[in-house]
Amino acid sequence: MLPIMVALGIGIGLGLVWWQLAGRAQAGVEFMHCWCEECGQKVRYSAEKAGRPGGCPRCKHRWILPLEPQPLTTDTPRVRVGAVRQRQAG
Repeated sequence: MLPIMVALGIGIGLGLVWWQLAGRAQAGVEFMHCWCEECGQKVRYSAEKAGRPGGCPRCKHRWILPLEPQPLTTDTPRVRVGAVRQRQAG
């Protein structure tokens, strides 16, 4: 039982170290946002990937990531994850 607890403790410790280092590595990365043309999902990507092929993580639609970020306006179509559509009486 003791070896299992030691192994578990080491695993958790290594995971925490990796988590701290990974967070610091991305601290200087600039991100851009755009909206999926198919489903309206907000897509975040690193600025260095602009102009390259990319896609929507939700609907898997593929396109070239914009070189300029799209404005985040109120008229941009948005879809909330887990949103339930209301049926209209009629």
